[in-house]
Amino acid sequence: MPHILRETSRGISPVSLEDAAFQERKLFIDQEITAAYASEICRALTYLSSEDPEASITLFINSPGGSVVSGLQIVDTMEAISCPVDTVCMGMAASMASIIFMAGRKGSRLIMPHARVFVHNPLTLGGGSGSALSVKKTADDLLETRETLADLMVRYTGQDKDEALRVMDEETTFDADEAVKWGIADSIVDRM
Repeated sequence: MPHILRETSRGISPVSLEDAAFQERKLFIDQEITAAYASEICRALTYLSSEDPEASITLFINSPGGSVVSGLQIVDTMEAISCPVDTVCMGMAASMASIIFMAGRKGSRLIMPHARVFVHNPLTLGGGSGSALSVKKTADDLLETRETLADLMVRYTGQDKDEALRVMDEETTFDADEAVKWGIADSIVDRM
């Protein structure tokens, strides 16, 4: 990671770009969302909120998604902290990352001109083998998760639930214009 030079009380010191961005209340979700990664993001969100409960935090998102449980941990944290969280989709917000993007502060969900948002039904990992009861339980869990994600999409986009379920079922990719029209994003970034 490149470093920049910053003047501090101790003189000029090298600071990583990641640390400089953090000091400016900017966080990046730029990898698969795992339990460990979600915990890092949530710790950063809660710390920044405790430092200044009113100043906004910006989440820059370019992620293929990942664990629904871990992604919901981030969404819950975004909603629980006192400061607003703005989101910027750069590159791609896919799967669970799309829900995190949508959860940003209404009016401050920005998308880059060539970014994409990909929405689909939750997936199961593994082959789905096992007893009939374990396969049924897995299917029931997936359907419950599908409902949860659709309910969040309804809340964040203003679409009705049937429409949210339809785009999930069709594994829909939205370009920047379509994301704004559908209510996923509020506007396309023209300058930062």
